[in-house]
Amino acid sequence: MTEQKQPKIRTDNVYPPIPVRMFDWQAVYDDDEPDDDGRMAAGHGATEAAAIRDLMDNHPRSGNPCSHCKKPFFFGDTCTMAGCPCGGDI
Repeated sequence: MTEQKQPKIRTDNVYPPIPVRMFDWQAVYDDDEPDDDGRMAAGHGATEAAAIRDLMDNHPRSGNPCSHCKKPFFFGDTCTMAGCPCGGDI
């Protein structure tokens, strides 16, 4: 059985200028890059641990690269390469 590596997560205390403190922390996967719309998987929370938990609950990631396209695989994602076993042919 192959060992799964844990994805690295980066956190930032963003402390936005809003009255609620639920979004003080943001967590993202360290090697993730924004998509064409500038968005990326992110978790938010009142604490650093809550942001990490939100990221992992709502954007789970295996931590292992796709064997076909070599990109980190998010559960539920589809690959952009035809014939990729992690998704569809698009």
